[in-house]
Amino acid sequence: MLERNSIIRVRDNSGGKTVKAIKIQNYDGRQKGIAGNLILAAVQTLRNKRKDKSKIKLKQMITCLLIRSSAIQRRKDGSFIKFDDNSCCILNRNNKLLGSRIFGTVNKDIRKSKYFRIILLSKGGL
Repeated sequence: MLERNSIIRVRDNSGGKTVKAIKIQNYDGRQKGIAGNLILAAVQTLRNKRKDKSKIKLKQMITCLLIRSSAIQRRKDGSFIKFDDNSCCILNRNNKLLGSRIFGTVNKDIRKSKYFRIILLSKGGL
């Protein structure tokens, strides 16, 4: 489950390693964030060895899309899905993907939103 001040792993090659959630932007009446929600976050740690050449900086405010959630989600066909961790990918100001690759699997429920490119860049969807 994702709440305020949760630490989230970044699963793209934009340069961030972990981010801290500040606000869940588009949740529909829930108090917890699920896959497909936009979140406002601050960068906690960077991945690159050359941090001065990174696309993002430490403590920078960014918008992220949650692609995997540890909360149990029910689908319309009656099945349930749960991941081991909370993971996100970083978006730029125009809500486009900042990185060019996604590591690991992605929740298929993102396919219904306008972020279909994330499904195409990932290895697979569950």
